[in-house]
Amino acid sequence: MRVVSLALLFAAAAPTAASAQRPLRSISVGTYFGANFSTPTDPSEPRVGAHAVLPLIGPIDFYPAIEIFPDVGSWHGLLNLRLPPLGTRGSASIWYLGAGLALSEQDTRKAFVTGFQWPPPGPGPFLELRFLGDIEHANPELDLVAGVTVRLR
Repeated sequence: MRVVSLALLFAAAAPTAASAQRPLRSISVGTYFGANFSTPTDPSEPRVGAHAVLPLIGPIDFYPAIEIFPDVGSWHGLLNLRLPPLGTRGSASIWYLGAGLALSEQDTRKAFVTGFQWPPPGPGPFLELRFLGDIEHANPELDLVAGVTVRLR
């Protein structure tokens, strides 16, 4: 019985000790500009925005953003989860995928994002493509945004 208890204790402690030795992933904030490119020859709805990247569990980040449309005086927010599918270290971490919701004054839509960001350290540029709406049933809104992200810790 003691051997089984000791084995269970070591099995539970090993992942905890390994995760305690890993450095914490950093919180990032950023600002960007973009537009709706659903009609590539006629971009519309210019916007400015800000986002945060907050580490959650493993490689998954909470990725909220708020955008303001100066031309029409409206806004929308994005609540996404994102992850780097190729890994979190080195050049593998420059590409990310995400999904969530786009919330606006008029409606709530699905949001799918994919983008590239310059790897740390220091401030880094990013380029992101967003699909907002029902991708499988109708023409989704296609947004392209570009900006700079700064790591806080």
